[in-house]
Amino acid sequence: LASVLKQTYGVKKGDRVIIIDDLVTTGETKIEAIEKLLAAGLKVVSIVVLIDREMGATEFLGKHGYHFRSVATLTQLLGSWHRSKAITDAQLKEVLTFMGKGSKL
Repeated sequence: LASVLKQTYGVKKGDRVIIIDDLVTTGETKIEAIEKLLAAGLKVVSIVVLIDREMGATEFLGKHGYHFRSVATLTQLLGSWHRSKAITDAQLKEVLTFMGKGSKL
């Protein structure tokens, strides 16, 4: 992995890296990726995602000592989509219920 990272991205042992990804749910797959980067001698300083599905990643990654930020949360996006009529009241309620938020944004 270390040689691939160096050849492909110019990253070498001892470098500090930020993980950037599209979304996060629980954070477990981020830890799997971090373990591989640590094994290659890199230091993960932060994790940034576009969308946090709000299913425990903030707490999970924090518990493991990682700084985590998202551009938006699923709740924020749902509110925006609902206000613009991109999703119906029923769809909003269904997703919020699945997320364990009842029917409140």
